[in-house]
Amino acid sequence: MRNFRRLYLGMILSLFCGLSLGKPYEKIVLKNGTELEGYISIQYPGKKVAFMSEKAMVYLTSSVVESISSYDSEWSALPSEWQHWADENPASVKTVGGKKYLTLSDIVMRTEPDQPDTLVAKKDSVDPYRNIREVPPRGVKILEKGAVIKYLDFAKTLYDIPWEDILMIKRYERSALDLTGVIDVVELCSGNVLEGQIIEQLPGKQVRLLGNDGIVEVIDLKQIAVQKKKKLNPNQPLSEQSPLLEIVCTKQGKKITGVIVEQTYNRSDGDFLLIEEKGKTVKENSGNVVEIRKIPNPDYRFLTDLLVKKDEIWINRQKGEKALVDEEESVMIVNEKSVPVTVELRHAQDTLTVEQQDNIDNRNIILLKLTQIEIKKRGECHAFTYEDLVTQGSRPFEVEVSKNQTLKMLYTIGEGHYILYKPKEKTAVYLIARTSDSASHKKYKD
Repeated sequence: MRNFRRLYLGMILSLFCGLSLGKPYEKIVLKNGTELEGYISIQYPGKKVAFMSEKAMVYLTSSVVESISSYDSEWSALPSEWQHWADENPASVKTVGGKKYLTLSDIVMRTEPDQPDTLVAKKDSVDPYRNIREVPPRGVKILEKGAVIKYLDFAKTLYDIPWEDILMIKRYERSALDLTGVIDVVELCSGNVLEGQIIEQLPGKQVRLLGNDGIVEVIDLKQIAVQKKKKLNPNQPLSEQSPLLEIVCTKQGKKITGVIVEQTYNRSDGDFLLIEEKGKTVKENSGNVVEIRKIPNPDYRFLTDLLVKKDEIWINRQKGEKALVDEEESVMIVNEKSVPVTVELRHAQDTLTVEQQDNIDNRNIILLKLTQIEIKKRGECHAFTYEDLVTQGSRPFEVEVSKNQTLKMLYTIGEGHYILYKPKEKTAVYLIARTSDSASHKKYKD
């Protein structure tokens, strides 16, 4: 039972729910103060993890450092991460001859350190400096020096970290506007069920679950019976909501790729439940698992909500303005002073997304392609009639309402001039749809 408990503690992180891969989505804090942001790439149950870091704040004792060489890098030649950091830390930037420079450094590690870092290294543990000895830190920013060296590094680096050297693992809280993600469901031995997002783990001790009510529940690991995942967005497949895929490697050499959706604890044969990429559900005994890898999910599709004010209308995330519409003998003419929303089409037929607050009037909005007609004393104009709205108006092929009560309506459109018309208010929004290879001043004739 003790061996299983250790195994279970080493694998619980596989059920942490993910955020966007466009930014680091979890942080490991080591006992010596080092902080690594990125994601756990490989787990060796009960032994160590391999962590893919995209941003690292590293602490070293000076005894493990052979030398440090520093040099000035011109701001314009820096990667975007360093440019952004330099802009937020102007005191670290110096200006010479009208050009901005940031001082960066290369660190050479000693092959045999004089003494181990007692806060990180322990007897029989993995060498905490193996990674940075094999791939020395280059182009890093020294923030502290002396007996302890602290540096910032934006290079993608894979770190081997013993479980015993990890103080805590943190996850970034999900935004209220996120429509994509996974909900953590924790079933306790008492029978109580908690839902939310695990935002912190103290290995071997506790997890902190941010509930849907905003209250954080602190849970001792020995209280957990089952841990599950479920979709945040009921209208999107789970395969599109998990930023990472797990690859479970067994003692027999089998590799199962998918999303771990359930894990059972507090028994001698804890199990994984895995949904494979093809949708097949596979059950695997945790005692048979030797390694869990994580890779970016190619099908991950991150969606965010839009908070819309009462009278706003957004078209492909562009704010629409009310069109000026003149009526002449039952013909509605779009005034040339109207400001159109320009929609760039990726294909000849593409999807138009309209977002508003959810109410009955907004649900009745009509999309109509305008015709170009000759109007006496005005020349060619884009116009429509009430009959056109009834006989030719388009309704959305899909309607969704988000948790924030944002109404999203999807239409299919091609090139041309259109209006979105609200019958009750008798108001319209004018839009022009065109493909990217269309001339910017092209006239669309029907």
